[in-house]
Amino acid sequence: MKKSSYFAVLSTLIVILLLSFIVTTFVIKDKNATSETFCINDRVSEGMDIVDIASLYRDNVAVAVRTSGFNSRLDEAVTSLGSGVVIASVGYESYYDKNVEARVFNGSYIATNYHCIDSIFDDDYLSVSVSIITDDEREYSCEVIWVNKDFDVAILYCEAVELNYVHMIDKSIEGNFDIERVFTIGTPLSLQYLNRVTFGNIASDNDITMATTNSYYYYFDGGRLDYTTSSEGLEEGVTYYQIATLNNVYEYMIDTSLGISPGNSGGGIFDGDGNLIGLATASTSFLSTNGNQMNGAVPIYPIIEVIDRVIANNENGASYQIYSLDSLGIVGIDSNEATYSSYLREEYKDELTAIGLYQYYIFDDERYIASTYQQAFSFAGNGVYVLGNNGSLSELSAITKDCIIREITLNEQNFTIKNRNDLGYLLIKLHEGDILKISYQNTYGSLEQVELYL
Repeated sequence: MKKSSYFAVLSTLIVILLLSFIVTTFVIKDKNATSETFCINDRVSEGMDIVDIASLYRDNVAVAVRTSGFNSRLDEAVTSLGSGVVIASVGYESYYDKNVEARVFNGSYIATNYHCIDSIFDDDYLSVSVSIITDDEREYSCEVIWVNKDFDVAILYCEAVELNYVHMIDKSIEGNFDIERVFTIGTPLSLQYLNRVTFGNIASDNDITMATTNSYYYYFDGGRLDYTTSSEGLEEGVTYYQIATLNNVYEYMIDTSLGISPGNSGGGIFDGDGNLIGLATASTSFLSTNGNQMNGAVPIYPIIEVIDRVIANNENGASYQIYSLDSLGIVGIDSNEATYSSYLREEYKDELTAIGLYQYYIFDDERYIASTYQQAFSFAGNGVYVLGNNGSLSELSAITKDCIIREITLNEQNFTIKNRNDLGYLLIKLHEGDILKISYQNTYGSLEQVELYL
């Protein structure tokens, strides 16, 4: 072989080896990048303290959640920032389908608060987009695939990236939580504080109830009553009235001493072992509590209960039904919601009278004529008071306005309904083949029962 031919062959081999290295290292690695995701809990070792765990989690499972859209009422583009935590990705073990020990999913699933992404369901908002921002400050588009407003939880799906995920456990609903150290990771105020960690503890082994309100600015425009969510943009000289209406009542919240601010909402609350136990959701102002700020987290229980079905529906085209009070066609309130609604109505009595709204109770952005719903908004005690039934399920047609749901029997096991959350937690547990019996007090005060075969 000539020397020139030898060098030509050698050069060719070097090029082939170099190309093979590039393909193996980059192309194939990217193609199979999904195999590199893992449950972050598997990286927690015995020698790590809570600070070490928080540092590991900040870089792996925490994200910011951004929503952007155009508010037609304010006539401007609006962007809001919240937080989220990755709860499933490649390698996540699904226990819902007992025939499959583990599935390989595309993309990642993120838990956050409903109120972080609720503009997507608001008629005043147009062209709303939702995205997540990872610790390396990359932004990925995602979609909302399941929500429950009552629990203030939502699940997002991001197909574009596979992220490490965290293990979830329920410490609240079953009464397994105690005073212990916890931490949260979120993005308060702005992206300058992306994935900021704060430490604290569960402040009480008793749950707490908190309520949030919406502020509306009512005014007359050419003799017609109108409202806006901001006083900005109102013409000079226009008389308006700021009125707070009930947004949500949070029952069975985890009481924490964590420091959280706007933007922390939806961020994970983790115990000292690194398990996800809740989502940072609400905090009081220092003024309202005389300096002793209180912070509440919603339990992660609803997400645990539905995540396998949500993934199966999204990835495998399954059609598992996830029930709620809305899916039964029933609108109802409990005594806490009735009390808060009545209190706000009385607090703004003069303003409501001035603009002709005093004859209404305002609940969940709906108006209920006071003379017709006086009994409902005076409701006290256990149960869920029915405000209406749209008749979507004929089996439940007897449960009409002014009935009170008192007890649920699920597969022969009885549950007393103290409030709306009790009922909601049972409904999300329903599966095909279950037998649901609803015991309710009718409008005459008698106790009756209806059955629903799923």
